[in-house]
Amino acid sequence: MKNIMVLTGHGKYATAIKSTLEFLAGCNNEIKYLDFTIDDTDITLKGNMKTIINENIGSGILFVCDILGGTPFKCAVELSLLNDGIEVVAGCNIGSMLETSFKLDSINIGELADLIVGSSIRSTIKFKINIAQNNEKDLESDLGI
Repeated sequence: MKNIMVLTGHGKYATAIKSTLEFLAGCNNEIKYLDFTIDDTDITLKGNMKTIINENIGSGILFVCDILGGTPFKCAVELSLLNDGIEVVAGCNIGSMLETSFKLDSINIGELADLIVGSSIRSTIKFKINIAQNNEKDLESDLGI
């Protein structure tokens, strides 16, 4: 089954993420970007989401929202309750979106949702240097810098 990822959020969140993802990995037609601007309402946003769903009948759809509980999240959740094959996640980072974009058609939509959340958790860290091991070689091998 074909899967698509829909990135959505407040302001120009989605198009800003698009710029970053395309810089890192090139264009991917299975990723859709949906901004929720000051001119939109929950009704127009949900209508735009329905359009994407209707244009991708038979595909798994992963909505990736900026904020848990925000309007884009609420609209996506409401639509997921009415349609099979839709998963909704929130609060993911660029690294997890990038990783998930490479796996869109290799695993099912539920596994994609689990992947993006797990990847976000694993890649969110606080940098802390261990003085005892402070040398340039350790930093390069441990952090990829």
